[in-house]
Amino acid sequence: MAPLNPEWLYVIEQSGLPVGSLPRWSLENYRTELESLESKVFTWGEGPQGFVLYRSLPDAEAWVMHLAVRDKGRGQGERMLEAWIEDLRSQEEPPKTVALEVSDLNLAALGLYRKLRFDEVGRRRGYYPDGSTALVMRREL
Repeated sequence: MAPLNPEWLYVIEQSGLPVGSLPRWSLENYRTELESLESKVFTWGEGPQGFVLYRSLPDAEAWVMHLAVRDKGRGQGERMLEAWIEDLRSQEEPPKTVALEVSDLNLAALGLYRKLRFDEVGRRRGYYPDGSTALVMRREL
């Protein structure tokens, strides 16, 4: 894990978006999250190519707050998540589970998370500004 500034995370997220798309998180979201003592950042790849921003929760769970890779659709997200999970497993007191939320409309991400053995454990209907449902997904480490 490396100490990062919010601008860097924002740039990584923007670089992986299609032209004209708006980032899911604002620069202020990143600033606020990085100020939290519970927040941790895993960086992946040279440059680096991506990050996982997460929190370690008291119930031995790593909760993904946000993640992004520079180039989507090239398997980088899968490789990054696999590397992050291995990093979690190698910690002195590793979490027992990993959890995240994803829009039910984000089919590429859903496919990736299912491939990596995340299971749906809950739903938050109308959670996102576009009205889509947040699927809560979890996997055991």
